[in-house]
Amino acid sequence: MQKETLNRIILWAFAGLVLVGSVFALASLASRSSAPKTYPVTQSLTGNEIEKGDRNSKAVIVEYSDFQCPACRSYSAALKQLDAKELDKVRFVYRHFPLPGHKNARPAAQAAEAARAQGKFWEMHDLLFEKQNTWAESSDAKKLFVEYAKELKLNLEQFEKDYNSEATKKKINDDISSGFLFDVNSTPSFFINDVKMPTPKNFDEFKQNIKNAYNSTQN
Repeated sequence: MQKETLNRIILWAFAGLVLVGSVFALASLASRSSAPKTYPVTQSLTGNEIEKGDRNSKAVIVEYSDFQCPACRSYSAALKQLDAKELDKVRFVYRHFPLPGHKNARPAAQAAEAARAQGKFWEMHDLLFEKQNTWAESSDAKKLFVEYAKELKLNLEQFEKDYNSEATKKKINDDISSGFLFDVNSTPSFFINDVKMPTPKNFDEFKQNIKNAYNSTQN
């Protein structure tokens, strides 16, 4: 009887040690996974990037975004609240990352690229986010995109051509492929000086991250 009791105690003690070990292992894993990761994002930049700000700046911010993503729309609005002089100090690069579950995200990216071919990417970028609720679930989103092109006074014949061009599709696919290389699995995803930025808790933190990106290159 005493032997059975002793065996039972040893068994429970062992189980307790396994449990404690598992907890520590999970805590360690969580700590590692939450630590900022660095990727060679700036090395991947090409001469065909969508960008604004100071192209020669050492402070580089790369955003992977989806026009149908509500969170991306919110961050786009936040960026507009930044002091233009602050944003002009950094090199800000936009990359397409339309998510598979958003049926009109890729067509929207095509519309933005078609507008870009006529020098109005950022204008179309803003319109797509402002009117996201109108086109996001539309069964004929392209018709709406053509209306936006009219609003921006684009050449519609050229817009249609560029919307469906292989160059447009290649640019979007290249952006997506680069995102996969850097473990992008949600939008928006921001990289600041090659470090994948944790999601900011609020606008002030987001603004501070951008300031830090610039300041870190001035030392």
